[in-house]
Amino acid sequence: MSELGAFRAMSEQIIGEALKRLERLNESAFERIQNGRKIIGMRNVLAHGYDAIDYRILWTTLSMISRRLLSKYAQSLIVSLSNL
Repeated sequence: MSELGAFRAMSEQIIGEALKRLERLNESAFERIQNGRKIIGMRNVLAHGYDAIDYRILWTTLSMISRRLLSKYAQSLIVSLSNL
């Protein structure tokens, strides 16, 4: 995997972990995030099943959702996580 691919995989893990925390802290904010549970599920696969990952599918998925997710929900995630 390239350095950029590794960075994307790590970013997905960070986003998934942040969403897990957001779900526990502010369920109504979490419910507004489209595919939040799927993102958490992908994070779990990356964290625990990395030997079975098709990195081409991962790359495609991350390319599609990363920018939209971060730009749309970054502020909500930052505010919610800063209240820990």
